[in-house]
Amino acid sequence: MKLTLVTLTAVLLLPHAAHAEPAPPSSEGQTRALVSAFLAVTTPAEGKTLDAAARKANAAAFAHLDDFFAWDVLAPAPFAKHRDALSEAQLTRLRSAFRDTVRWVAYPDSGDFFRKARWRVDKVAGNDVTLYASLPEEDVETRVTFHWRPVGDALRIVDVSFDGASLVLDYANQFGRIIAKHGADDLVRRLEERRDQERTARAGLLP
Repeated sequence: MKLTLVTLTAVLLLPHAAHAEPAPPSSEGQTRALVSAFLAVTTPAEGKTLDAAARKANAAAFAHLDDFFAWDVLAPAPFAKHRDALSEAQLTRLRSAFRDTVRWVAYPDSGDFFRKARWRVDKVAGNDVTLYASLPEEDVETRVTFHWRPVGDALRIVDVSFDGASLVLDYANQFGRIIAKHGADDLVRRLEERRDQERTARAGLLP
């Protein structure tokens, strides 16, 4: 009788185990997955071009990387404290240009960096994960902190710090100086020009 009850209990529990939802990735797990996603973006060797298959794979890699970033939080963040100096139309253009510029630069450049770097998880503090990375042949070392927060159904990046300096805050300060000296329209022009330059320079990465 004991064997029968044990067997019955095991059978009853099996469907629940089979349909159990996996635990959501931790901040460290998300960071490791992010690095893998960066590595999926390929860039051509100097003087070479990517074939159609590689460009198609890059498009999928870009789309996958987008899901790691809380763009609805990250894109407006550098302009938040300058809100009074910006119109809604200017804000819309700035957010779009900032997001696109970061994507064009960060996605391929991070892939190239992590392909060459030696890196490890240096510190996990709640949802903030710091990586130590070095390029010994170039005498470069840095600590990059990814700030993850629950956004939607997952942990997503809301800021990145380099050696303790917030990317969002750094850009906010740069943009503030441009607005103060040259005006909001000039900031829009500069950021859209930078986006267009990066898009043109890296057009061969995507279909």
